[in-house]
Amino acid sequence: MPPRRSGFRPPGGRRRGIALALTRVTVPREEACARCFRPAEDCLCTRAVRLENRIFVLVLQHPREQRKLIGSASLAQCALARSRVRAGLSWPNLSAALGEPAKPAEWGALFLKPDPRPSGRAIDAYSRRGERQGDLPPLTGFVVLDGTWKQAKTLWWRNPWLLKLRRLTLNPRAPSLRPQARAAGLSTIEAIALTLRELGEDPALAEALMDQYVRLVLEPAQRYLGKGTRHAPDGGEHAG
Repeated sequence: MPPRRSGFRPPGGRRRGIALALTRVTVPREEACARCFRPAEDCLCTRAVRLENRIFVLVLQHPREQRKLIGSASLAQCALARSRVRAGLSWPNLSAALGEPAKPAEWGALFLKPDPRPSGRAIDAYSRRGERQGDLPPLTGFVVLDGTWKQAKTLWWRNPWLLKLRRLTLNPRAPSLRPQARAAGLSTIEAIALTLRELGEDPALAEALMDQYVRLVLEPAQRYLGKGTRHAPDGGEHAG
């Protein structure tokens, strides 16, 4: 069983409100690393430990998510050897988004809406016709949409080629380590770790990825909780 983690859910209504506000805080462009978009003192480029994953992870990131203080997509790019983050709104096809030739039939996409009648597994897979599959198919890679629910929907509908990929829906058995708009919501990196593990990657790799998420993303953000977002490296959204 994975170790229990404290995450980013501070007790108390006001402190939880501050934590929720921090999910919307962005790092000023002039203070953000050009690659990972984190503040200089929390840069992931040299701190993240490289993990050799077999299944490729492609993150399609809404442009407004790039410099979020506790965004997790950049960790995937820094920690996973076979991964890529593409910021934008639309691409003509999978190969264009990936930057190299790819066969849609060998790829999956994390679907936004869970099945109202899940199988009880942590992840369900569906054919391109929408038929649930008994066993998870072997995949070369999968696509993750990074953004708010509204932004993710925009990415989904602006990239109709995603419908050619196998649809994957997640049924997390544990809550997210950070505040979410929906009870079953997960951060991008949590969704990636869960999917990699369920698709057959070494469970230790998924655990190592989650450990880095806590240590390199969530724990550094804790120092802003007591101060409120007025003192976060933002100048934007403020908590009362």
